[in-house]
Amino acid sequence: MNYLNLNVAYLYSILNERVFSIQPGVAISGGYMLNGEQEIGQMRLNIVEEESMKRFEVSAMGIVNTTAKITSSFSIGLEYRFGIGLNHIENDINEQMTRNLYHGVMLNLGFSLQTLNKARI
Repeated sequence: MNYLNLNVAYLYSILNERVFSIQPGVAISGGYMLNGEQEIGQMRLNIVEEESMKRFEVSAMGIVNTTAKITSSFSIGLEYRFGIGLNHIENDINEQMTRNLYHGVMLNLGFSLQTLNKARI
C-alpha cells in the first residue's frame, strides 16, 4: 500500500554539539492510500478497486534524528521512524483489528544558505 501522509512532529534535542546532534521525538500522521495490491494465493487484487481497505488512516510515530555537520554550510543526517496505525483499516466485519506498521529511514543532505551569504574578508 502506498500512502500520502501529512505528519506533525515534535523533536527534542538531547545532544547538540558543534558538529553532531541527536533529536528524539514523536509525531502524529494522517494518511490517504493512493494505491495498493494484495496477494491471495495466485491472485493479485487491487485494494482500491476492491474497496477491501479504508483509504484514510491515522498513526503515531516515534522518531530519532541525527545530524552531522561536514562543513559550516553542509550537513548530512539520518532519521528513523517507527509508526503504528491508530485506526482499523480493513473493511470486513470480522473481529480482527488490522493496523498499519511503519518503518522508515531517511537520509538527508542539508545546505545552510545563511553561511553561504556571509561577507568574506
